[in-house]
Amino acid sequence: MIKAKGKSSAKTSNTVNIKGNVSNSTVANSISAQTIVYKSRSKPKMEFADGAIGKKAELKNYVKHLIDRYNEYKEGDVGKSKMNYAAIWGIIKKEFKASAYQIPETKFESLCLFLQKRIDNTKQGRINKGKGYKNYSGFDDIYG
Repeated sequence: MIKAKGKSSAKTSNTVNIKGNVSNSTVANSISAQTIVYKSRSKPKMEFADGAIGKKAELKNYVKHLIDRYNEYKEGDVGKSKMNYAAIWGIIKKEFKASAYQIPETKFESLCLFLQKRIDNTKQGRINKGKGYKNYSGFDDIYG
């Protein structure tokens, strides 16, 4: 409640102003709002849905391993200067209708097969496969 200057009646305020570093701040009770404007240099951390790949560290880390390997091999195809590292994230989102870590655990195997095929189809992937070398570690090899 804020008292109006020179008046005895009180008004309620619908605005909360917080200045400074608020990354470790706590706001008592709860906040209900139609719009919250978040201005910070870092993105707010996203909570993954129950049953999503991002909820389980092993699944999330393996997907990240495959994406990193794909980017490494793709870089060899197009060159470092022309490489778009974010492209694979968009391709996954387009294919699975969700961001990589929000995909349900039930589709984990199909996501892995999708990424493995893309890795195998890069120039380096085809060379390695022809020589009998592995292009990526299997899930069981890492977390067996």
